[in-house]
Amino acid sequence: MGNLWFLNLLLPLFLLQLFPILVVSKPYVFPEKYFINCGSDSSLPLGSRKFVGDMNPNSSSVTNGKTVKDSSQQSSLDSGLYQTARFSGHPFSYDLDITDKGLYVVRLHFFPFPNLADALFNVSASSKSLLSNFSVRNTTSVPVIKDFLVPISSSKFRIFFIPAHQSSIAFVNAIEVFLVPSLKDNRTHLSSAGSKGLYQGLPSQLLRTLHRVAFGSLSPSINDSTVVASEWVADDDYIVVRNWAKNCSYQSTIKLHYDDETMDTDNYTAASRNFIPDRVYMGCKNVALNDGQSSKSTNITWHFNVSRNAQHLVRLHFCDILSKSPNTVNFRVSIYNNFSQQIDPYQYSVNTAAPFYNEFVVDSGESDFISVSIVPWEGFTERFAYLNGLEIMEFITQPVW
Repeated sequence: MGNLWFLNLLLPLFLLQLFPILVVSKPYVFPEKYFINCGSDSSLPLGSRKFVGDMNPNSSSVTNGKTVKDSSQQSSLDSGLYQTARFSGHPFSYDLDITDKGLYVVRLHFFPFPNLADALFNVSASSKSLLSNFSVRNTTSVPVIKDFLVPISSSKFRIFFIPAHQSSIAFVNAIEVFLVPSLKDNRTHLSSAGSKGLYQGLPSQLLRTLHRVAFGSLSPSINDSTVVASEWVADDDYIVVRNWAKNCSYQSTIKLHYDDETMDTDNYTAASRNFIPDRVYMGCKNVALNDGQSSKSTNITWHFNVSRNAQHLVRLHFCDILSKSPNTVNFRVSIYNNFSQQIDPYQYSVNTAAPFYNEFVVDSGESDFISVSIVPWEGFTERFAYLNGLEIMEFITQPVW
């Protein structure tokens, strides 16, 4: 009897090793703070977020600066966030009380209605320069939004807005500072010389978002204020080698399967719902091998402008919306011409349409672009390669002026 009880205990554990159970990941939920409606005395709901007027703040304060409202109603077609602003010809700052230490998204909103069109200024936080000689002079119809990832380890967080010179002004329409899960460490590190290693210390880095690209998107942009990474652009302007590239679209009969986000290795991280728009995973750019073709001559390559001699976090998003059944496709991703990695969509998932991403730390060296390619793998039932989304974030190392 005792032996039978022992076998009943071991059998589920043995089966779990053979057939891992995928737990559905929990969707990301925005916290209550901080969302600031600058230059306003009223609160403004935007999806699940509530932007609090900085004239009646909670857990935040502002030092100096004046309020201004768009008298021309130029921004009336946009969110109410862009109808007011705080500005000054002298430095001003926002102070936030931080209760939970960790990684924060810092998102700054700018809309230059007539009073503010000639602004030229710097922005800093955590002893680092976020924006230098920043201007929105050539932007009059849509807001400019700048995203950063900032590790915060103290109980106070301050953002400075400083005019670039005595005759200039600084301004901001809205500020978001909210907690997100920390970055994972030990990502593949690619040097400009082509050597490969593991990057240590990624969770402590401050990052600036440069690119968010949705591949195969039929519209020039995707905007979804209900998710963390809200703004994306189509990939067509970045293609340098097109070959037989095709856009692929999501079929309504298939559902996205968000697997357990704790399933993470150096090569695979399951995506979480509400971090990027579902529409990014519902489209892709793909290339297939036809009879007689070799993978050496069939690929798609994109170039993305970056800063020279800088480090970047490159995040590639994948979701197999093409296969009718799992375990039928593998392919390769190349960064520049000196690194290639096999992509197996089913390494940790038994589902088709299961979103995941790979991350790499890439040194640009003397290059002013990062090259990304996808290449089909010849030895599988389905001989195609695909890419759904890409994010590139630059490491911020420049200290305050």
